[in-house]
Amino acid sequence: MGDGTNTNRSTPVTVNLPPGTEVTAIAGGDDHSLALTSADTVLAWGENNDGELGDGTTTDRSTPITVNLPAGVAVTAIAAHGDHNLALTSTDTMLAWGANFGGQLGDGTTTSKSTPVNVNLPAGVTITAIAAGDEHSLALTSTGTVLAWGDNFDGQLGDGTNTNRSTPVDVNLPTGVTVTAITGGNLHSLAVTSTGTVLAWGENSSGQLGDGTTTNSSTPVNVDLPPATTITAVAAGDAHSLALTAPPTSTTTLQVTPANPTADQDTTLTATVTCNIDTPTGTITFRTNTTTLTTTPLTTTTTNTTTLTTTPLTTTTTATATHTTTLPPGTHTLTAHYTSTNTCPNSQSTPVNLTITPPPDEPDLPITGPNITTTTGAAALSILAGVILSYAARRRPPHRAR
Repeated sequence: MGDGTNTNRSTPVTVNLPPGTEVTAIAGGDDHSLALTSADTVLAWGENNDGELGDGTTTDRSTPITVNLPAGVAVTAIAAHGDHNLALTSTDTMLAWGANFGGQLGDGTTTSKSTPVNVNLPAGVTITAIAAGDEHSLALTSTGTVLAWGDNFDGQLGDGTNTNRSTPVDVNLPTGVTVTAITGGNLHSLAVTSTGTVLAWGENSSGQLGDGTTTNSSTPVNVDLPPATTITAVAAGDAHSLALTAPPTSTTTLQVTPANPTADQDTTLTATVTCNIDTPTGTITFRTNTTTLTTTPLTTTTTNTTTLTTTPLTTTTTATATHTTTLPPGTHTLTAHYTSTNTCPNSQSTPVNLTITPPPDEPDLPITGPNITTTTGAAALSILAGVILSYAARRRPPHRAR
């Protein structure tokens, strides 16, 4: 508990942190606890039989003590499971301490360590996340691959063997797969991919790999997720697994064809809806400014995508609605409003702004100028001549008798 006693507690108690300490992350092993501080140091407390507190002793502690990090090392992330710990440093190196019976410290030995030692990472590898199993360890690289080391009796290292490893080896991920998150269970491992799917490997006696079987696997297998499910995070217990799904979202886009219509020209509005959890169903209401043009049912279309890998077939489902109208002169703010009839949430498109100018007026009849036609010019002159003659006739003086 870290409260200075050895009394079990049925409600939370405050850990006796050193004065002025600010904790930024925590991790727990079987019988010990870790805390990362804002000063990039690590505190530990609890059982210490295998040196898991990292203070150079095997003495249990009921209040936090400082882990003996190498001089000048700043820790950015911590992980714990079983009786060992991992730490990621600001220089992209890894430290490990505690029990090492399966080689889980990754230093090339199976000797437990009571102070942190360097994990023997492959040259040129940058680590972005770490995770610990009971007697194995995992590391996610900046290229989306996964390293594993330690006990491998149940295939939890994912390298296609059941051989223990005291230094990191590559997990045999399916071709083309990029991993974004990892976690370790007691004897199994999980990984989230960039497409929101989950891979699992290792012990499966209780179905913790989620592939519909209870057969262990020494290479990653796909977890049988419900259709249209996107996973954002995973967690593992001793013999069970958990996954956090992405919240339901929908996106509506609006396309106007032609992009710059003229007054009273036929204009087609096309709304496209995508949803991350279900096939979009419902209606689209097209509006200009605050005026409703029409409400149209959605039509769904499905696209299947696959590559020459062991990755499952990816299905993308969208729905569209169209409306053709004519727009009068003026400024128009066009929007498409999606109203859902299933689990997809409602959404609205980004407004499309149009300014339609009125058609030009008909030109007046020209009567002078260099571009006047011969016919028009002659007609105009004849009219003018008639007017002048008529005016002259009215001005003739009356005849007087002599």
